[in-house]
Amino acid sequence: MSTQSTTQSQTQVTPEPLLQLGLAFWGSKVFLTAAELGVFSHLARGPLVGQQLADELKLHPRSWRDFLDTLVALKLLDRDGQVYRNSAVADAFLDKSKPGYLGGFFEMCNARLYSSWDRSPRRCAQANRKTSRRTIPIRRSMPSTPTGIA
Repeated sequence: MSTQSTTQSQTQVTPEPLLQLGLAFWGSKVFLTAAELGVFSHLARGPLVGQQLADELKLHPRSWRDFLDTLVALKLLDRDGQVYRNSAVADAFLDKSKPGYLGGFFEMCNARLYSSWDRSPRRCAQANRKTSRRTIPIRRSMPSTPTGIA
């Protein structure tokens, strides 16, 4: 058996990179939603108990914990017990009152670009259908000599 075959059989191939890539939109969408809802600018005023933050932002009573804890897992929020605060990166770039604010860009991405990417499979399929249609070249469809010229 060759060295390459031995190395390949010892290395277990897993679907992990595919799962990370295929589900990456989950984290993106939670982040973009939080930016649009103003979570980071709201917490820039100071840390809040999760229930208070949820009430002030009118978050759904059944999902706010998962939503905020996902932002903790994404390292955008920090949590100490029931109290949430912005992480350092969120504080620097996602607070509307700071000069380095990037949230408007991400809000635009969520509002305008996200839906465009959602239509990618249809657009790719349409592009494929358009190029596979039989077309007649312009030169063949035109007369070889101009009409009306003697």
